[in-house]
Amino acid sequence: MPGCGCNDQGVHSEEKEQVDLEKLQGTWEKVYSEQIIKQNPGLTKQRLVIEGDMLTSMRGDELDFKGRITLDPSKNPKTLDMELAEDAHGYKTGEISKGIYLIEGDTLKWCNAAPGADDRPEKFSNNAEKNHILLVFKRLKK
Repeated sequence: MPGCGCNDQGVHSEEKEQVDLEKLQGTWEKVYSEQIIKQNPGLTKQRLVIEGDMLTSMRGDELDFKGRITLDPSKNPKTLDMELAEDAHGYKTGEISKGIYLIEGDTLKWCNAAPGADDRPEKFSNNAEKNHILLVFKRLKK
């Protein structure tokens, strides 16, 4: 139906966002990263915990960052924006990190720009000039 916010199968974009948000719930462990951010070398043992629309990144038992996420699964690639609520690296509360994501079963690919950057990654790879980082996570079993 034209103008209803539906995709070709009649599914509203809000419903698609909720479906993807539900798929993201839980704890994810980083298994791979491509990273150019020199001042941030300690991402070797990173976990994401997603509860509702809050994403918390931990390094060991230490908070890395925390923020509220907004998904747009109607884009290609799908977009994930995170508004920082807490950060251990000097970024300001309220800054937005723009990214893209892909969920394939128990694997999450996430490529994002530094908080406050105006650009958004267009593909799943790091970019030294734009300070993009590619991360791949596996869901931890309960």
